[in-house]
Amino acid sequence: MVKVRVPYHITGFWLPILKDDVYATGSLGAGVVLGTYVEAYPCARKLNDKVISRAFELLNLEDGVYVCLDEPRPVRVGYGASAARALAAALSVGLPRGLSFCTICREVHRAEVELGTGLGDVLAESVGVGVVYRIEPGAPCVGVADFIVPREDAAVITLPLGQMDTAFMLRQFRDRIVEAGKRAYSAFIRNPSFEKFLECAHRFSREVGFLSREYEEMLLKALSMYLSRGDVLGYFIKKRLLVLLVEKRSAVEIADILSMDVGAPVYIDPISLQGIHIVYERAGDKVEEAAIHGQREGSKQL
Repeated sequence: MVKVRVPYHITGFWLPILKDDVYATGSLGAGVVLGTYVEAYPCARKLNDKVISRAFELLNLEDGVYVCLDEPRPVRVGYGASAARALAAALSVGLPRGLSFCTICREVHRAEVELGTGLGDVLAESVGVGVVYRIEPGAPCVGVADFIVPREDAAVITLPLGQMDTAFMLRQFRDRIVEAGKRAYSAFIRNPSFEKFLECAHRFSREVGFLSREYEEMLLKALSMYLSRGDVLGYFIKKRLLVLLVEKRSAVEIADILSMDVGAPVYIDPISLQGIHIVYERAGDKVEEAAIHGQREGSKQL
């Protein structure tokens, strides 16, 4: 049996790039990849998901939509979950049938673009490490992305504050996303760094309207001690997902405070040091292969 694990990706800022060629359509921007994964594996359950169904149709895998997904994070919040679950499902079925990694990723990207569920998550998740920034828009093996290795002492805290459909977001906030995205990407790409990513993501989320004054004031008040001593490295909101990059040593304390103040589920995750990887299981033996090797850490929910 083949299991495929795909990491979640949270975009901090982006600029949509729409072209006639669906494989060249995508976005410029940057986001953080979590060391927490969607896992897909064959089972007797037929998935009912429009992105997965379209990707399987494009790959001529319609007979293989019998896949189970282990999903530790909610969908339609801002985790890049639609791309992660579609990639995991398509790779778990397509790779054993001889399809190449690039072929599968391209068609999952096409499905995301056609259905309005994403522009850059498939490319970012195919890289799968650290802070990924997209240099040329498009599908994996068409677009170009690079990554910054994260600080060793950094963790990611996320709080889902509600749901927001990506297609709705792109319609409702399009003009602001384009203008703020141009400024953020231009500022970041001159000198890409972890610190610059946090600065640009924060400004972008305020300018677009994701990060309201109300939430910012709540954060400044609740976390004043941790902000003053530098334990909060940065924060932003993507869609309806509050994201904080913090020092690992204070992550649990900060998450506890936010959980009490906001009353929403709070998750603590490492930043990914290992991208998409495959687990082969045969007769009780397990052999694990990774596209990018690294230490894999656990995650915690409060």
